[in-house]
Formats: sequence, C-alpha cells, structure tokens
Amino acid sequence: MKKRITLPRIAKTFLFLASVIFIPSLILDLLENNNLFFYIYELKFNVTNISPLLFVIAIILFAIALVLIINKNMKNKLTGYVTIALVLALLSYACLIQLFLFDNEVYKEFVSPDNKHEILVSEKGIFQSGVVKFYEKISPVLIKKIGVCNTDDCYLPIENNTYEFKWNDNGFEFYYDFTGSGGEYKIEKIEYV
Repeated sequence: MKKRITLPRIAKTFLFLASVIFIPSLILDLLENNNLFFYIYELKFNVTNISPLLFVIAIILFAIALVLIINKNMKNKLTGYVTIALVLALLSYACLIQLFLFDNEVYKEFVSPDNKHEILVSEKGIFQSGVVKFYEKISPVLIKKIGVCNTDDCYLPIENNTYEFKWNDNGFEFYYDFTGSGGEYKIEKIEYV
C-alpha cells in the first residue's frame, strides 16, 4: 500500500494565498498585453506596473507551500529545513530584484482643446534612450497606450519643456526636441482611441 502525501493546513493556506495573488497578476498582465492599464487617478498610480512583483510573491508563496509539503512527507527533517532555507533565500532575492527594478511612472495630464480626450504622458530614461509613452483615458480606471516615441541620450522633453502639441479631430502631433540641443525636433503623430 502506497503512503499518501500529507498536506499540512499551513501549506493549504499558502496555496490559497498564492492563487489569490496570482489571479490579479494574470489579469493585469492580460490587460497590459492589450495596451490597457489599470490606473487609479486619485493616487496617480498605474496598478499594472506591480504585476511582476505580485507574480514573484505568488511564486514565493507557492514555493513555501511546496517546501512545507515536502518537509512534512520527508523522513529526514534536516534536509527539509535546508531545502526551505535555500528556496526562501533564492525567492527573497528574486522579490528584492523586483522591488528595486520597480519604477512608478509619473504621468503628466493633458486635455484636448474640445475637452473630449484626456491624455496621460510618461517619460523616463532607459540606457541611452529616452522613452515617452502616451495613454488615453478610456474609463474612470482604465487607460490605453496610444503611442510611444524615443529620444537620444535619455533626454526627457516633457520634463525639460521642449515639446508642443498640435491638436486635431483624430488625435494630435507631438513635436519634441530629440537630443536636448534644440537643433533636432521630431514629430510623432498619434490618434485617439
């Protein structure tokens, strides 16, 4: 007769918590894959940006549950404790990396002259490039990415006030200083949702 695997109560709790955290992470990831982002206007916070951190936390909780199950069903408890310590150390390291890499985007809001479209713009320097992202508010809690443009040498045209919007019925043209020198301006044409 085969011995059945014992599932400790605390392992069940960790599995439940892992699934409760994983499901919202999965939903946020699916939204992001469709250029939709869950945005809380009052806090000026893009909740979708925390999806990778939630995913890592869910993996940590799942790993703890798995280690507890292994530990409960092993005859050699020392091996179980070493396994727990090793898994927790590695997963805590992964969580710390996610926390340090997390960068909350700061958004500047613009409203079209006809007051029908709210545009959010974020920008940040990545490696040797600046990235400007454009979003349109489509509901009280959702924004949709409608465009992206890049600059040279991490230059941020919004922050440096070297940009201009030319609004039209279908969207806008974004004129911006590409290098920060004032010599090279580029145009990005963006349409509303």
